[in-house]
Amino acid sequence: MLELNDDKIYYELSKIQQNQAAIENFLFKKTYEHNPQSYDYVNYDLSSSYFVGLKCKLSAYGRSKDEKANCKQVVLALMVNSQGYPFKWDVFAGNMPEIHTMEKIIKACAHRFKLQDISMVFDRGLVAEDVLNLIDERGLKYISALDHDQIPKVPNIGLDIFKDLDSQTALEAIAKLPGFTKYDSDLYFKDLGITGDKRYIVGINPVRLIQDRKCRQEKIDFFQRFVADNNRLLKKAKRDREKQPTLNKVTNELKRLKIRKYYETPQLKEISVSLTLKDGSRKQVKSFQVKVEKKPAKIAIAKLTDGLCVFVTNHIDIGGSNYRKPAKRIIQAYREKTQIEDAFKNIKSFVKIRPFFVNKEEHVKSVYTICVLSYFINRYLSQKRKASEGKDFLNSKQLYEPLKSCKLVTLLDELSGITKKDIIPISEEQKEILGGIISQKMLKFSPIYSS
Repeated sequence: MLELNDDKIYYELSKIQQNQAAIENFLFKKTYEHNPQSYDYVNYDLSSSYFVGLKCKLSAYGRSKDEKANCKQVVLALMVNSQGYPFKWDVFAGNMPEIHTMEKIIKACAHRFKLQDISMVFDRGLVAEDVLNLIDERGLKYISALDHDQIPKVPNIGLDIFKDLDSQTALEAIAKLPGFTKYDSDLYFKDLGITGDKRYIVGINPVRLIQDRKCRQEKIDFFQRFVADNNRLLKKAKRDREKQPTLNKVTNELKRLKIRKYYETPQLKEISVSLTLKDGSRKQVKSFQVKVEKKPAKIAIAKLTDGLCVFVTNHIDIGGSNYRKPAKRIIQAYREKTQIEDAFKNIKSFVKIRPFFVNKEEHVKSVYTICVLSYFINRYLSQKRKASEGKDFLNSKQLYEPLKSCKLVTLLDELSGITKKDIIPISEEQKEILGGIISQKMLKFSPIYSS
């Protein structure tokens, strides 16, 4: 039997990387032939993984979605169809701006895969004017959402309509907002129409509004207590306090709570604290009192966008008196981007991409390719089982339970002395799970290495 050593493994990883485009093309072809409609909407997003150590040249310090900001990162950029099957992926350095990853993906959709009349669905962090323009230029559609701080600038948003909403009556009042339609119990929406080459749809979530208000008030109350407690300690100072460190302590707390915009610049008033020493003498210690004024106008403006979201799209075509793509379908498509969140969760938690045992760029990228292919298989098996059993096993340890009885055996032909490997047994239930995309010929085991 051929034994594998490190050199052989690295050689195979290099071959995988050299053939990534061919692998992507194969997956796209098979999934498109199986269900062309699954490419009406394609989801794109990014996720980071961290490295322990500094040897991987591809890794770099950047924004960490694993909350490991002190470690170098690599970023997986992944695209899946509406059934959740991956067909395009890239691995970038951890300091690659998210916006800059889009160009390669857009060109691949338009040119390599020759996709037409599709909608690219992506998260709000990837929305930028040059990205949206590039998608337009390639003849594709997009569906995304705006960051919260962009909402007040949306044309025709009319935020004054929300000024009288309060937490106690939000559920009833939102249902009566003029021009708004119920999407479900969590969302009411209004199509704001077309401005230039974009169409905006505003949504309001009653539960989210209540949560936003509660969260903001809790942070403000906490900060007020923090200031009061800090001032009490400063009045009891036993040594001289420096102005800048005292000020930094307050401003850092505002930043940590993310409520800096709701307060004026903190002011310090110098005070003198009288201490009685052990020998009975008195000593004067320099200290401070902190005063931080709230900005009521800023808080009032922030309340106007509580619970709000705004979807943006270039689906502006009109058929008859209505849009060809209704607002409800735009919202539905954006919500279905959970498909790609499932992919990242599976790759990180179920397939368990970390820890990395390789450092070269091509090898790291190959490891990601192997993990994406593993997810593809997991996705397929979970959908087959869900169709027959009505339960989602995607991230469950029971996903492969029906195949547990299969064994890899070595068969010997005593006359010829030839050995071969095969998987036995294959039951009807197992054939049903593996059937469809996988042909009967593929049910036979073909080892990569043979004796």
